[in-house]
Amino acid sequence: MDYRHYTVMKSEAVDIMDCQPGKIYVDCTLGGGGHSELILQKISPYGQLIAFDVDDDAIAASKERLKDYKNLTILNKF
Repeated sequence: MDYRHYTVMKSEAVDIMDCQPGKIYVDCTLGGGGHSELILQKISPYGQLIAFDVDDDAIAASKERLKDYKNLTILNKF
């Protein structure tokens, strides 16, 4: 798989969300998982992240990148 995705404004986007441990968050554009990874770092171990994408390659790449997070659910929008 040769999936490439470059996360932009990662800190700015996630910092404004003021992620708190133990809460539930949704990432509607999973992409390469950059934003999701930062959210997971902030909410783990008790928070939950639900992430969506329509691109099977993006989902596969993000599942590999984020495989150590047990508090993540990745869904295909369709």
